[in-house]
Amino acid sequence: MARTKSKVERLADLLDAAERLILERDIAQITVEDITTAAGVSKGTFYLYFATKDDVIASLRERYVSQLMERQEAAVNRLAAGDWAGRVETWLVAGVQDYLADPGLHNALFHHVGPQRPTHADRERSKPPYGQVDALAAILADGTRAGAFAVTDPLATAVLLFGAVHHAADYLHHANDPAVTDRVLMELRHWCRMITRAG
Repeated sequence: MARTKSKVERLADLLDAAERLILERDIAQITVEDITTAAGVSKGTFYLYFATKDDVIASLRERYVSQLMERQEAAVNRLAAGDWAGRVETWLVAGVQDYLADPGLHNALFHHVGPQRPTHADRERSKPPYGQVDALAAILADGTRAGAFAVTDPLATAVLLFGAVHHAADYLHHANDPAVTDRVLMELRHWCRMITRAG
């Protein structure tokens, strides 16, 4: 007798199916029926977890950012506890490298432009890239409290750093030149050290 899947497994099936579909075609072309067929579940099961297709996309964005931040945190945690400048540098570089390793899903999820501008509720629900900015700001604030940085405003600094690095990653993806990538990442490391220097 086949084992009944748990709610967590059913949810993962729906998200995985939607993720596969958006890598194959434009988000606007995907329907709820496409997702349920790909996941092997009924529409009724779909509506136990989501109200609309947009809710699925928001959940995929949350999952993408959460998994990326877990990898960034793992990279940072390999450093010595007192290496605050290294933590900022490693967090940012790991994010760029992660994106460049497989940009397809990121672009499908975050570069999709729907018929309307996202509302405040949409942004609060999906949180990208705000969760990442908050995480970077926390590193900067902790380093400042430890006396390692002379950062006056950790949140504002995090916004500027994240914005610059996000656009740099997009540029590097389109340039598709390993030599340019190496140059930019080297300068990013140097830049982080200058910005976070105490004194």
